[in-house]
Amino acid sequence: MKEKPNCFFMRKIEEYTKKIESEEYRRYHTILVVFYCLSAVSLFMCIMNIVTEKYELAVATLAFGTVTLIYCIVLGIIKKLNLLSYVVTSIILETFFLYLVVHGGTEGFSAIWVVILAISGCITFGLKLGSIYNLAAILQLVFLFFFPIGQRLVQADYTHSFLMRFPILYTTASVIGFFLEVSRSCSYKHMLGLKNKFETAMNYDILTGLHNRTWFNTYVEKVESDISRGDTVGVLIADIDDFKKINDTYGHIKGDEILKIIAQALDNTGEFTMCRWGGEEFITIVKNYTKKDFSDLAERMREKVNKTEVNIGGNKISISIGISWVEWSEDFSLAKQIHLADDGLIMAKRLGKNLVCSLDSNIAVVSEL
Repeated sequence: MKEKPNCFFMRKIEEYTKKIESEEYRRYHTILVVFYCLSAVSLFMCIMNIVTEKYELAVATLAFGTVTLIYCIVLGIIKKLNLLSYVVTSIILETFFLYLVVHGGTEGFSAIWVVILAISGCITFGLKLGSIYNLAAILQLVFLFFFPIGQRLVQADYTHSFLMRFPILYTTASVIGFFLEVSRSCSYKHMLGLKNKFETAMNYDILTGLHNRTWFNTYVEKVESDISRGDTVGVLIADIDDFKKINDTYGHIKGDEILKIIAQALDNTGEFTMCRWGGEEFITIVKNYTKKDFSDLAERMREKVNKTEVNIGGNKISISIGISWVEWSEDFSLAKQIHLADDGLIMAKRLGKNLVCSLDSNIAVVSEL
């Protein structure tokens, strides 16, 4: 059993790693991190501006830091992203971008902070929207730096060298952010594909396509935790009669074909989830059937297999079924019900096969011979 990390910080990292598999969750937290950083930087700049007696700039940075902090709190409350949140995010970032570029600060230092937005654009909005966002920002820089109307809006006294280099710097950062997101996105899709393959291999039988025993064991725990007063539980175990003889006579390839045909016949009833219990055995659990309805269900399954056309030397394929049924009580045990159904299956084999049988005192059933 894997031990849980003792460190609180490491536990949180592990929890986040599991949740980040969701693309929406990752983007939500990316926006939160970006805006918390922007808020912290803005409030720090506010303090620095007060110290240097730049009070107008201090008010602006305080206002922006406060707005971003409030937005982070609101996102933390709603815990999801929607169209409105993306619009608000864009407006806040655009305001931050224009203010820093237009004002410039001492020696244009403030404008350099917008490079953070170039790198985080695709990570925050995704490849398509992030690329559009960064392209729009680059066009705005070109407009503000090289067009007369835009130049009149700029308050900072940028050097000619800065005006030439900064759009290139922002473009470079945008390209880096783009390829970082492409790499992350490809890795994520590959990881998701491997995860889906692993879960399929863990939970489904590769031959029949039914759920396997691993999934069934988890399902047993779920049933036991969900069952409550007034519920009933029925367990059914089916076994293909004389399957070893089929393998010995016609070969394992033919045996596999028979397994798939019978599995499809049992699973297509649409009334329950059938699992491959092992070998030629199948098992299912149904809830809230009456005794009679559950017995009838088992009998319908047996008859359906009898009517299934199987090309195997002109012989019919049959199944034997063991069942158990119980109403919920304080001493309810699903393991006990599975054991009783298995005993019923053994009895059905002893009585001649192609039968539904139960040794459960709650539901004594034997098919007609």
